[in-house]
Amino acid sequence: MATDTVSAVSTGKKTPVSRQGKLFRIYNHYRLVISLMLVALLFVDPVNFDTRFRLLDYYQFGVVGYLALNSFVALIMLAGFQPGQRHITLSILLDILIMHGLLFTSTGITNGLANLVIVTVAAGNILTQSRMGTFYAALAAICSLSISGWAVLTLNGPGDDIVRAGSLGILYFAAAFTLQYVSRRMMRSEALATSRAQSIVELEQINQQIIQRMRTGILVLDRYGQMRLANAAAEELLFGASTSKGTPASRSRALPQPLKLGWKPG
Repeated sequence: MATDTVSAVSTGKKTPVSRQGKLFRIYNHYRLVISLMLVALLFVDPVNFDTRFRLLDYYQFGVVGYLALNSFVALIMLAGFQPGQRHITLSILLDILIMHGLLFTSTGITNGLANLVIVTVAAGNILTQSRMGTFYAALAAICSLSISGWAVLTLNGPGDDIVRAGSLGILYFAAAFTLQYVSRRMMRSEALATSRAQSIVELEQINQQIIQRMRTGILVLDRYGQMRLANAAAEELLFGASTSKGTPASRSRALPQPLKLGWKPG
C-alpha cells in the first residue's frame, strides 16, 4: 500500500506570439518613458536650443510625434490588442529611423540619443527570432554613417564623427550577435524543459493505465489517510463491482475501518 500521493505534472506552454507580446509591452513602456523625457527636455533651457540644434522645429515635431505614436500603441495594447510579428518588426524599424531622424535634426551622431539606438537594436534582436535582428544592426549602422558623412561633407563637421559612427556600428552588430546567441540558447533550454515535462506527463499516464489494469488492488493514500487513487481491482474489492470503472468514486468513499486500523503513515 502506498502512503504518498502521486502529483500530476501539468505544463502551460506559452505560444511565441504571447511571449513576444508581453516583451513588446515592456519595450513599449520603455519607449513611452524615453519619449516623455525627450518632450520634458524641450522645456529645459529652450533658449540655447536654437544655437545647438540644426533643425529645432523638425526636432520638436519629431519628439512630440514619437510620444504620440508610443502613447497610441500603449492605448491600443491596453484595450487588448495583441501585436503580431509584423507589428513588432515595423515598430523596431520605425524606432531606428525616428531615432536617427532626431539625431539628424539635433546635434548629430555625438548626441546621447545614439546610445538609445543600441537599446533599440538589442530589443529588436530579443523580440525577433530571425535574421531580421542582423538587418536591424545593419540599418542602424548605415543610418549612423550616413548622418556623420553628411555632417562632414556639408557642414564641415569633424572627421571624428565618422569614427564614432563606425564604433557605434560595431556596437550594433555586437549587441545583435550576442543577443541572438543568448536567445538561441534560451530557446533550446526552453524546448528541452518542455520536452522533458511532456515526457513526465506521458510516463505518468502510462503508469496510471498500468495500475488501473493490474489485478492486484492498489490504493494511494495521503499522509492523513485520505484515499487519492484506487485502481479497478481495489474498487471492486472494497466497494463492489459497481464502482470499479473509475477513480472519482474512490475519493468520495472513506477508507474501510479494518484498513484504517492497519494503516501506519510513512
